[in-house]
Amino acid sequence: MKINFNKFCMEHALIFTLFITLCACSSDSDDSDEVIEDPEGTEIVDVYVNPETRVYFYRDCALHFTGTSFWYNPSYSKRIDFNNIGNVSGLGAIKKLPDRFGPGPEVVRPGCGVVARCAMEWDGRWNEQTQEWYTWKYARIYVIDYIKSDAGEIIGVKIKYQTNWDVDKL
Repeated sequence: MKINFNKFCMEHALIFTLFITLCACSSDSDDSDEVIEDPEGTEIVDVYVNPETRVYFYRDCALHFTGTSFWYNPSYSKRIDFNNIGNVSGLGAIKKLPDRFGPGPEVVRPGCGVVARCAMEWDGRWNEQTQEWYTWKYARIYVIDYIKSDAGEIIGVKIKYQTNWDVDKL
């Protein structure tokens, strides 16, 4: 039996992409119906699918959106790592730091909460808390909804975020 390698790879890539999209919100989600107020300092912005459109969380940490994912572009931003914590009832429901982060892209959908951490200037001191040389600043993000074109194509995302999140008081 002869197998078309390209077709085989495309089919498996499609299945993998579908799996990742369906699992975009993890199982650690907040299933409560409790409405939680937005924390002080909450910003609401639209982020469009455009390399020139970015949201700066801190001085040099810029968030980009690619259609279904958050990412950062090293040409414009310092390192940002992400963790999609799943469905939450709002920005205020994101109350703790996740155990792990990844460099992205981080697939998101409306109703998901994401914690982003930005690598600030390397100061030459070992950070015992994170076991890294970086000092991190954190932002919490809540995905309100996709922004769609008249044809129904995803062209952006509306988010709420907070950068002055004091994780030491959690």
